[in-house]
Amino acid sequence: MANPSSSSRPKGDESEKDKNAAAPPPLDAADIDILKSYVNPKP
Repeated sequence: MANPSSSSRPKGDESEKDKNAAAPPPLDAADIDILKSYVNPKP
């Protein structure tokens, strides 16, 4: 019990976060366009 906050959370929530961190969903073209607009906003 080194981390009390992790023990208070349900195990399922923790494994879901680990899965998402290990394998993020691939970005499709629309997501890439949106991200580019954030990085390089057009005037």
